[in-house]
Amino acid sequence: SRILKKDSYNIDKLVFSADGRKFYLLTEDGTFEIWDIALGKKIRTFNISNEMQDFIVFSPDGSTFVSNTNNGMQSWNIESGKKVMLFEGIVEPDSEIQFSLDGRYITAMLSTCDIGFWDVDSGKLIHIIEYIDCDNVFDEKYLPNRQIVAFLTFKAISLWDMKLGKKVKEITGIDYSMKIRLSPDGRFLATFSGQMLTIRDLESESMLHKGGINIIDWQYFPNYQTILIGFDNGSLLLWDTKSGYETTINRCINITAMAISPNGNIFLVSSDNTIEIWE
Repeated sequence: SRILKKDSYNIDKLVFSADGRKFYLLTEDGTFEIWDIALGKKIRTFNISNEMQDFIVFSPDGSTFVSNTNNGMQSWNIESGKKVMLFEGIVEPDSEIQFSLDGRYITAMLSTCDIGFWDVDSGKLIHIIEYIDCDNVFDEKYLPNRQIVAFLTFKAISLWDMKLGKKVKEITGIDYSMKIRLSPDGRFLATFSGQMLTIRDLESESMLHKGGINIIDWQYFPNYQTILIGFDNGSLLLWDTKSGYETTINRCINITAMAISPNGNIFLVSSDNTIEIWE
């Protein structure tokens, strides 16, 4: 419906505000910007690149983001750009940071392969668990109401309950996956391996596959059964995993980031310094 253009620097990340009226973007030079959807323009900018390392992760409600720094993980308020919490302990560079689905906990895998669990409100490290990679399949029933986080190892994915600090399931015998992502309701697990995207229903154990040209990114819609897939030739695919219905959007420019609004009515696609608004 609209195309917005930035002045400079390519876009690395996009995310909507919780009310869907604004979106946030992070550029390759570490500049963080807030944009108003209705106005179609930037309303705030701040730069904290000197305090960021590796990458940032957004809280599920879109109010804060967390980055690894020299002094530990640091959270910032998105609207004000002010620091909120410095978390206990030092997370090694390149460690992945993840929020629980309700935003109450953060976890990161350390360079020692131990798993740390932090309370978001206090910043305290509440669990440290020695991670052991094994080939056994855990038969404990998966409960989607738990605060589950997924960790990727070679040919295995382990699901951990962040509150209990306990592994509840391990999926083995899979192809090596480059990326994994849980749906917001914790029921579906998407794994990307080479040119194949696999969606696993963690309750029924059923699987769906979607192949094709190289996949750049994918995002869940709020109904959890529709997925937006972006390919390296610039095209987009809307895939209803329940009905199998597909809608292809042919584009010929690259994709750097994607984001879906909380109500699922709008999604954003960035290409270098250009942002497309799709309805």
